Amino acid sequence: MKILVGLGNPGQEYKLTRHNIGFWVVEALALELGFKWSERICRSRLCRGKVFGQEIILAKPHTFMNRSGSACLCLQNKEEIDPRDFFIIYDDLDLEPGQMRLRKQGSSGGHRGMGSIINVLGTREIPRLRMGIGRPLGSEEPREYVLKPLSKSEQKEQQEHVDKAVEGLLVLMEDGFERAMPILNKRLDSE
Repeated sequence: MKILVGLGNPGQEYKLTRHNIGFWVVEALALELGFKWSERICRSRLCRGKVFGQEIILAKPHTFMNRSGSACLCLQNKEEIDPRDFFIIYDDLDLEPGQMRLRKQGSSGGHRGMGSIINVLGTREIPRLRMGIGRPLGSEEPREYVLKPLSKSEQKEQQEHVDKAVEGLLVLMEDGFERAMPILNKRLDSE
């Protein structure tokens, strides 16, 4: 079993922000797979089903970004899985919009949601997909930038990014990391 966790913040005011791109990805993946968001456990919304013969859970922690680790620990205990059976999807300021990075492990890179998960689960060996959102221009603070609602054109751009992530995640689930890396580790506009 695998648990794919999209990181974000609950609430309508955060729905269309850069910080919620992890939620966008698991929501789009659920739609593609025909999964229904029918469970509420571990302060998370969940859906589950079989993909390529393997049970998959999609999760959206509702603990707020910086406390995502507590939801993951609860899910780990409830589902009795290894931390390496998680797959985390989250926004990354250090990657430009349209860039993604698939990794089997690593540090948090300063991302507080990923940092919370690493700290609580006690390992950096957690597979993840970092979704580029770029840094703010000028004097805008990163906190304001990630929590500010996207314009219509930015939403369209992010949705294209999300669609590419879903395509790559389906390859990942069927064929593994090596086959998914060429799809997920390149710029969207480089095609």
